[in-house]
Amino acid sequence: MRCAWLRKVGGPVASIAVIVTLACAASSDTGPNSPSPNSPLPSPVIPAGWSDYTNTQYGFAVSYPAEYGIVPETTPPASGANLRVRFQEKALLTSDFVDLEPARFMVEVFVLTQPTALTTWLRSKNRLPGDALTSSTALAGAQEGLRVQQRQQLAPNDFYYFTKGSNVFALTPLGAHSAEILASFRLM
Repeated sequence: MRCAWLRKVGGPVASIAVIVTLACAASSDTGPNSPSPNSPLPSPVIPAGWSDYTNTQYGFAVSYPAEYGIVPETTPPASGANLRVRFQEKALLTSDFVDLEPARFMVEVFVLTQPTALTTWLRSKNRLPGDALTSSTALAGAQEGLRVQQRQQLAPNDFYYFTKGSNVFALTPLGAHSAEILASFRLM
């Protein structure tokens, strides 16, 4: 896969590597392992040594690498989400700046007050700009799934949304393990 070597970069240039990696991932790679825009997320293959985060209230689980931890939430999310789970490098968790660093992976859960189409909801929350690229995506147990790529925004610029019942799950991949974490996300 083109640009895969960038995923191994660490240290002070990690942020640049992540942006370049995401740009490479978003490019028109048509290799044999490239998913088509409408293909389902791969079945979860959870690497050894990873931890699980499970939320029974909203019915989802996700796995994450040992070098990540969960950012403690001290205030309600500004996005209006009912729940936000942010995964970050453990070294940053005790930093005074942890809330200023973009999460390496984030799950937000929104509760729908009335049934509505996913694209309608995204537009009402200003999460679907007119110039965004969208493609349908599938996830076991989800009623609807949409990948939104914002072309004019630097990373994060790739978002996944799924609906199940009265919940919208917003996934924001950004870090070096994003593809694996995204693939581990499951609805219960």
